Formats: sequence, structure tokens, C-alpha cells
Amino acid sequence: MANYEVINKPNEIKEYQKVFEKILQEKEIFKKFEKINITYSGGQKQCYIYWSDKYKFWSTSFEFIGEGERKGHRYCNWFGITENEPKKEEVQELVVEINFSLCGGNTSGKLIKNEEKIFVTHNGDIGRISKKDIFWGNYEGKRFESDDLAFIGELTEKEHSKLYKDVMSFIKEVKRIKKITKGNGDNDKQQNVQQKNISNSKKKILLKKRKF
Repeated sequence: MANYEVINKPNEIKEYQKVFEKILQEKEIFKKFEKINITYSGGQKQCYIYWSDKYKFWSTSFEFIGEGERKGHRYCNWFGITENEPKKEEVQELVVEINFSLCGGNTSGKLIKNEEKIFVTHNGDIGRISKKDIFWGNYEGKRFESDDLAFIGELTEKEHSKLYKDVMSFIKEVKRIKKITKGNGDNDKQQNVQQKNISNSKKKILLKKRKF
């Protein structure tokens, strides 16, 4: 994919955010649940979520407007995993965010344009891990053509089942990495990074040959 472009214009981001939400809220696939408590590193938030019994992941989307000239203004897309139907008395754990900035900020999510195709990607910032090299040193999922972006899925495909599978795989991969790094010392993490970088370098070469 030679000519791709990161989408930065707020009106375009808004357009594709709506597409992303629509796909993640298809009634035939996802069931809506109200007032579900979600725990995250900064606390807890009560949200509506859309959960799929088939794919076993949930999502919630909302717009965040910060203070002072819309500082931090972004679309937030939160994701988690649960095998069973969510219940109000249960707390769901936030696994990963795929957020799109509307004010030029460096959010985790990146929308990529290539001709008529639109792709959702992630920069590897998953919150609990302070250094991205730890994420990339452990990451075994799909990568976008750019070395520092994880490939999540294509919004413009007519068949959405592939996107659902890609999103599910990415959430599971993030959860796996968080389990690996949780409780490990810095030396263990660094050693893991060095070992993983060898195999990931080979994957980059193979994925760059992939035609989107």
C-alpha cells in the first residue's frame, strides 16, 4: 500500500466514527445493555455497551470534550471481553481503547485512508504499559504497513464479519500482553522485548508484501 494517509480532519473523523459505531452496534450481531459498570485505570464509569454472543466482546462509544479550547476532544471507543451476557451487578474490565482525536492530539486510534479504503489502526499505547516498545516487543498480531501501527480492520468492507474477527483478535492480543507484563520486573520485560523483536522483524517483511 504505497499511498496511504492518516485522517486528521475532524469532519472526516466524525464521518468514519459513525461508520465504526454503526458496524459495532448491528442489531443482528450485538445486544445493547444499559448502565453497565466499567472499570479502568482511572476509576469506574457507567455506560451502555453492545455485546456479541458470537464474538464474545463488548464495546461502548462516546464523545469526550475536554476543557479549554476543546483540549483532549476525541471520540472514545472502549472494548472488553466476556464469555457470558453482561449483568448490571457485574463490573466489566476495560481492555483497550481505540480513540480518535478531534483536536490534533496523539490518541491511540488512527484512521488510515488509501483510495476508497478506510482502515482502523492502533499505535500500541494501551495505558498500563508505560513504554510502547514493551507492547511492540510482545505483540504478535497483524501490523499495518507502517511499523508502528497495529492493523485492526477495514471499515469499507461489505462483509463485516472479518472486521469483527479482527477486532476480537486485537482485544485478545492486548489482554494477553497485559497479563505478560503485569507483575514482571523491568529486566524481564526488556529481555522479552529483545526476543520478540527478532520474530517481529520477520513478520514486518511478510506483512509489507500483503495487498490490502
